[in-house]
Amino acid sequence: MKASKVEAKIPPLNDIPLNTRPLCKRALAWSSDGELAVAADDSVHIFVPLFPDTTNDDDQESENETNADSSDDENDLRPDFLRQKRDKVVKGQAQFAGQNGQILTAFPRVDPRANEEVWRAVGEEFPWGDSGRGAKEDIVMDHGDGEGDGEFGGDGADDDEVYGGDERVDDLLVFGAGKGAISRAGSGLNHVVALAWSPSGLGRNRRPILAVLTSAGYIGFYGDGPAGAQGSGGLGSVGQNEGMLKQRDMTTWITLFGAGEKLVVPGQDTNVIEKICSFAWAREIAPGQALLAYTNDDQEVAIISIQSEYTAIEDSQSQSDRAERMTWRVYEVARFSAKGPHPRGNIWDTDWTPSGSAFGLRWSPWLSPEGSRSCLLSYVAKNYIGFRKITVKTPWSPGTVPEVTVEETDSYGDCHFLSTDSFVEFEDAIWTKRDAKTVRGLISTGFDVRPFEVSIAGPQHHPFTAEPHRTKDCDTTYRHLEEGGKLSTNPVVDLFIHPPNLATPTETPTFTLVRLAATSSNGDWYQTNSLLADISSTKARDAKPQWVVDMAHKLSVLVPADAHMRHHVGEDDDDDAESVGSGDANKDDGEAGMSADGEEDIENAVQQPEVHPHRFFLHGLAAAPGGKATAVLVSTHSTQTPERTGWWGLRSTVMFGYLNRPKKRPTSDQQPPAFHRLTTEGRLWHWMYGAGPDVPGITASDHPTNGSAIMSSPRDMFTDLVESQTCDFCGTALAPSAGNRGMSICQQGHYFSTCGASGLAIQAPGISHTCGACGARTLKVEELLRRAPGLQERIGEAVRGDVCGNCGGKFVD
Repeated sequence: MKASKVEAKIPPLNDIPLNTRPLCKRALAWSSDGELAVAADDSVHIFVPLFPDTTNDDDQESENETNADSSDDENDLRPDFLRQKRDKVVKGQAQFAGQNGQILTAFPRVDPRANEEVWRAVGEEFPWGDSGRGAKEDIVMDHGDGEGDGEFGGDGADDDEVYGGDERVDDLLVFGAGKGAISRAGSGLNHVVALAWSPSGLGRNRRPILAVLTSAGYIGFYGDGPAGAQGSGGLGSVGQNEGMLKQRDMTTWITLFGAGEKLVVPGQDTNVIEKICSFAWAREIAPGQALLAYTNDDQEVAIISIQSEYTAIEDSQSQSDRAERMTWRVYEVARFSAKGPHPRGNIWDTDWTPSGSAFGLRWSPWLSPEGSRSCLLSYVAKNYIGFRKITVKTPWSPGTVPEVTVEETDSYGDCHFLSTDSFVEFEDAIWTKRDAKTVRGLISTGFDVRPFEVSIAGPQHHPFTAEPHRTKDCDTTYRHLEEGGKLSTNPVVDLFIHPPNLATPTETPTFTLVRLAATSSNGDWYQTNSLLADISSTKARDAKPQWVVDMAHKLSVLVPADAHMRHHVGEDDDDDAESVGSGDANKDDGEAGMSADGEEDIENAVQQPEVHPHRFFLHGLAAAPGGKATAVLVSTHSTQTPERTGWWGLRSTVMFGYLNRPKKRPTSDQQPPAFHRLTTEGRLWHWMYGAGPDVPGITASDHPTNGSAIMSSPRDMFTDLVESQTCDFCGTALAPSAGNRGMSICQQGHYFSTCGASGLAIQAPGISHTCGACGARTLKVEELLRRAPGLQERIGEAVRGDVCGNCGGKFVD
């Protein structure tokens, strides 16, 4: 397919205005499949990406466009420029313009009975008794689309209706968790504290799930429910986006399970109600398997294993709409103390400073020696960053609890002055230095960024002190000036590390960060040590993301102070606005602000002081799959008047940065090693907005060879079946269509979709899946085995039933 035809369908990345504003930092999270999660105060917005439809053949597409244009033009008497404007509107839909959703976290709360099936999956008794109801589907999700008097878009139902009317509801929903003097007596407002996507492969159709930590002290896990359980089944209608594939429907999302507070999981003490303060996902392990670590307010780190199993319910529904049974196996596998060497201190001490972080955990990349996998888990304590080695025995058999070993002491530790919301980020690479395997990263101390390097295997090249000591002994009680005497008072909000290139290592990891406040007088709100160049231009070696340029331009705007103040006051008063804007002719010269002498008025206007009317708060920064496209969440504020609005007036905007398509196409060999671990959806996003290479099976005609998809095309084994197949309607021979890629046609003109894995025609409903990346359909494995019983062993080795056979993408049904 010609590049221009496909690239013309790429939807633009327009800003997304929101009627919300988060109360937390790091309020953006981009999944491995391009799904964007944006935190608000009491909810989370989910934006599902649109992908171009590349299934139509060039010649047929051109013919259809020509016929459509000619038929429209016969009855269209408008001028040519209006016709062009119409076409631009139809084809220029924004990227996130389809089916998007919102998860309400403040209310209703996640009921402890949502974990009932988790306990049943491991054969243990649910600690809160048998509720006798399908609590998960009844209580856990509110999409805010109800029509009623409820505060959050529901029908104003009372607690009994929301939580299923069980008599034990009052006993289950006892607010308060942890050991804090306040938190154990009563819950917070349950606003969003942190959010993060799981690795790819964990949820339904091997998509990631979303974990959201709230101030009540628990984590809610959200994702697609089983087929037939809720919603319309996964395909949303996006006919208004011409040239786009159909998009997933967010109404299928449910609360899968929870952790923390009274959401106890197997392997934990049911008598302890703990408050979770931070959490982090481990990097991808295997499809349907993941590890998650969280910290409670007693400075303990718990590690839980999460597994998903999806099986079809036989004879539950018709063949075309068969339901699935979704089973989650969640178990605590390890726990250790993470208090660090420094005493917490007393708040009455004159040297006491607040500490703690909602982002205090992070997993390093996996090192995979024979028979195991190892990584470092970093945690934030009082003025201390600890690195604890975690080992998982492999293979991890599905349906079993993994064998996880935690070292008794830290492999490495570093003492720093740490303010609140400090965090660590690892570089996605393992380096070999002398006789050790090392990982690198950055430590955000709250105001400063410091690099680190730790050995994950082999001798530790940097000594450290793990014995208990005071912060005065290691000189971390107070913050010190950076080199050069610079001391920023603008706190770091978020940062990400760019994908490294092992062929051209840098002295320290390359990163981009944003700080809290962006004004006309400070220039440190955006920092990077990487050349974010647009590779399509040789003159733009110091190019910056579009959102940086836009914000800098708005910050540099100057307006007369008097005019700005009058305009701001008149925004809420139509009469004042009209008088300021037009200068009422019925008023005398003094009231209208105009003098009888025009030259004197101009001179007075020039002498008016000018001000910068805008400043910004930045709430989060995220990098898309591939590391080139970026998004930032900002809110705009006035520099001249205080903000006196309530929750109804909160506003924020998601702004984007991307790279233009290069004239010379890069290849996969020119990409860093991290690129080859991207999912098909991540590669497609990187191709659209990160100037990445073509995606096999979608923008390139060859089949995928990356690790996220099938290793080779299995079509060769089905050649004889494809040549001998006949139409079920008329009995004539079937053959792939030459004019429409992905279709088969018989001699009587009956069209059928073609299986992306085998090339066989799909002549019945309910026996195939639709890919959300390329739009092709793939026969289910059981259908392939039925048609080719002699190829059972070869089909089991070559065909993966959970990904598209054409491109390796994920299904949407």
